[in-house]
Amino acid sequence: LPSELKGGKPVGKFVFGDFNMSSQIQLLIAGCEDMNCGKSHIFIHPLTSSGVWEKVDVEWNPPDLEGDCSLVPTTVDRFSSAAILGMSLGDADLDGYPDLAVGLRCVRSLNSDQIILPAILRNLAGAGERVRFQAYLLPGVESKGILKQIAFYDYNEDGILDLYISYEDKDGVSTSLYMQKLTKEAYFLKVMLTTGLCGSSSQCPNGVLPYGLPGYGFRASYETQGVDGGRIRSSGVFVTSSCCGALQLPFTTFGFGDFATYIENVPVSVPAPAQQIRKHELTFIVPNAQVVVVPYPPNNPLNWQAKLFLQPLYDMKVIYVAITLLVTCIVLLIVVVVLQYLEVREDQKERMQESQRFHFDAM
Repeated sequence: LPSELKGGKPVGKFVFGDFNMSSQIQLLIAGCEDMNCGKSHIFIHPLTSSGVWEKVDVEWNPPDLEGDCSLVPTTVDRFSSAAILGMSLGDADLDGYPDLAVGLRCVRSLNSDQIILPAILRNLAGAGERVRFQAYLLPGVESKGILKQIAFYDYNEDGILDLYISYEDKDGVSTSLYMQKLTKEAYFLKVMLTTGLCGSSSQCPNGVLPYGLPGYGFRASYETQGVDGGRIRSSGVFVTSSCCGALQLPFTTFGFGDFATYIENVPVSVPAPAQQIRKHELTFIVPNAQVVVVPYPPNNPLNWQAKLFLQPLYDMKVIYVAITLLVTCIVLLIVVVVLQYLEVREDQKERMQESQRFHFDAM
């Protein structure tokens, strides 16, 4: 552990992700310098033999809140099994850089009471830049009790990650769903990898379909051309943290911002014995799609099942565009017909004049 987090201080769960779009998985950990979490830190390790822990720049204070904020220490109970509240991984804004959902404890002034609010640490890393985070509160969300847990989930299956938020008060525990709405169009690719224990219900032991997250080491990546003509790539794992499996996403989502392009290469892989490679590659996937891969049989990647699901075209924007194109075509057709009619009538008039002129000359 980093020296700042040693000595029995509150330390969150380990989080695995490609935080800088390098196609390499890094290890992230958050913790506090004291038991009350008066000062919070985040560190990243590159997971190489020569790598060391690097401190990440974090702006803990949201821009729309006056006061000082920090992470929230928790006790290990039935609601959580980590000493820090939150640290759920997901690309909330679909810009390609994974973000973190956390709980923040904020004090507005010296003598005011502290409040605990759900927040997103947006990853502001750019191409070739160091990872850094900025805290943002969820608009319109107010404290309904003691915040116990927060986790990402794609409720509408539209690629935009929503948030489940759990509170505890005198009446018990309640869970709310916060549905995100992006201010601009963003494209994504969602990849799901099953456990690979069987290929269909008829092949499963006792006819029981397996469920839950795939094992450690299940991974998906992509590589394609970027908006500037260069190559962009990223990777994601399907077990993103060291605990709380029920709060982890059963898929990984790659965001592309407002750049719509075919994803040229999407390799998925599962752990394999030494000297073996278990990898299946998909090519030229359209954006805003979901890919489901069944890695069965595990020793024969060429026979793995891959299914592609496109996002339904029920968005009103698509309907508006279709109506606009249809109206434009109708108007152009009317204009062409009118011009053709006028041209034909003018030709007939000229032929009549020529005919009359001929008879006059003959007389």
